[in-house]
Amino acid sequence: MYKTYISFNDYQSFSDFKSFEKENDINLSWVACRTGETDSYLDYITGFQTQPEGIIQHNPYPDRYPYLKLDSTDLSLNELDALTNDENTMKNHMVSMLRYLSNQNTFCKMIGIETGILKSTSSYIEESGLSIYGFVSWLNKKDIEKLQHSDIIRSVYYES
Repeated sequence: MYKTYISFNDYQSFSDFKSFEKENDINLSWVACRTGETDSYLDYITGFQTQPEGIIQHNPYPDRYPYLKLDSTDLSLNELDALTNDENTMKNHMVSMLRYLSNQNTFCKMIGIETGILKSTSSYIEESGLSIYGFVSWLNKKDIEKLQHSDIIRSVYYES
């Protein structure tokens, strides 16, 4: 298996990406999403995981950031999987994560990102929805070769 970075020729809607993910049997992918009307360096670091694993935690701030973490305490794995396939839920999850981060001044200063950028990014995604331009996943050689020949793929990079 290879850690693989894939970028699309054009932005994909969330539903188109989920269809692509299912058609190509891609699991545990991290998705890079558009953060504004123009390209930004933030595009390269902003995204979310599309599968339930890794986001099954308790949300300590349900009133302020309702979708910060997708809580699994009362959900079956199938119900949680349905949430991660729902565009509105994942958009709200992304917006909650960005708004939470934008209020973490010490952390933002430490990593060198302005809180205002995170706030404008969360507003953009809330208004425009999720536009996917790439993803990271663990893939085998056969799947990588298949994706390299896809008409909708711009680039494929992998690490061993």
